[in-house]
Amino acid sequence: MYYPSATISRSGTDYTKLVPNLMHMALRIACYNELYLGRPVPRPGSDLLRIYMAELGPTGAEMWDDNIYLYDVDTRRTPVEWTRQVAHELGHYLLPPVGRFTEPEALANGVLGERLAMQWLASEAELVTGHRWPDAPARNAVSHLWGEDRLQIADYIARDCLGDISFWLQQGPDSLLLGGVGPDAFRYYIGFCLWVQAAHGPGMLRAMLDATSGVQPGDVVYAYKQQVAAALESGELRISAAGCNLPASKLRDEPLAGAMGWRAVKLAGGDTLVFTVYLPAGTWLLTVECPQTPGDISVAFDESAPVALEDGYVVHAEAGWHLVRLTRPAGADSALIQALTITPAPSTP
Repeated sequence: MYYPSATISRSGTDYTKLVPNLMHMALRIACYNELYLGRPVPRPGSDLLRIYMAELGPTGAEMWDDNIYLYDVDTRRTPVEWTRQVAHELGHYLLPPVGRFTEPEALANGVLGERLAMQWLASEAELVTGHRWPDAPARNAVSHLWGEDRLQIADYIARDCLGDISFWLQQGPDSLLLGGVGPDAFRYYIGFCLWVQAAHGPGMLRAMLDATSGVQPGDVVYAYKQQVAAALESGELRISAAGCNLPASKLRDEPLAGAMGWRAVKLAGGDTLVFTVYLPAGTWLLTVECPQTPGDISVAFDESAPVALEDGYVVHAEAGWHLVRLTRPAGADSALIQALTITPAPSTP
C-alpha cells in the first residue's frame, strides 16, 4: 500500500492512522475470499497486488491490472465506506466478471464483493463471540476492528445485503430481469448470488462461481442448477431458513436479519413460511429440520392442496423453480424452522 506522507501531502494530512486500518481490512477481506471462495490474493498469474492512495481525482476507487487506486483520500469517509470501497475493488480483482450492465456499472463483481465482505465480517463475529448477529456482542466485535472509530455494518447488511435478496425473491427466479441490463437487473443478479449463500452456505456459492463458464447472469444461474443436481445425486439438498422466501411468507414474528440471511424462523399458529426451490425432474422427499417434533405442520408444493408433513412429503417435480409452503394450524404453539431438506424419494417395491 502506497500513500503520501504528511510532508508531501497537498493538504498536510497525516495518513498513519488510516493506512493500518485500510491494510488490515484489505488483508482480512482477502483472507475471507480465499477461505470461503478459494480465491487467493494475489490471484494466479500475479505476483503482487498494490493499493495506491491518491489525493487527486473524484472520491472513489478503481482497479487496473494488479493495482487498486483510492482517490481523493483526504476527504473524510466513515469506516464502513472505506471498507466498502476496498471490498468492492477486491471483488473486481477476485470474482468472476459477470455482466454487461448499463448502470450502476458494467460488471457486478465489485458490488458482490462488498456485499459478501460485510456478511463475512458479521459471520466471523458470530464465531468469535458465540452470539448470533445482530446481537450486541457480535456487533461490538466488528465495531472494534477499526481502531478508535467504530465499524458499523448492521444497517448495511439489513438494508443492502438482505434487501437485495428480498428483491430477487419478490421478482421471482424466472423474471425477465435475468436478461436485463439496467440497475434493477444488476440488483437482481446480486440478490440471486446472496440468496445462494443464504440458502446453502458459502460452499454452494463457491461451487456455483467455479462452475460458471460464461460472463452473463444466466450462465451463473445455469451453474447453480448444475450444482443442485449434483447435490441431490450425492444425497441431499439443504435450504436453510436463512434463505426462506420471507416476502411471500406470512409470519407473526418476522425473523431478524442475520449475518448471511434471516435467522431461524418461528412458525406460529396460523403462519405460513415459503421456500423458493429449484429441482431437477424427479421424485423427491421433502422434510423439515425442527428441534421440536414437526407435527401439526402442513406442506403444499406449488399449487397443490396442503397435506400433513408428518415424516416427509413426496413430490413428483418437473425441472424448474417451485414454491414450498409450510403452514402451522391456528392455535398451535410455535415451531422453530431451521431448514428444508430435499432427498431422492425412496423407491417403492
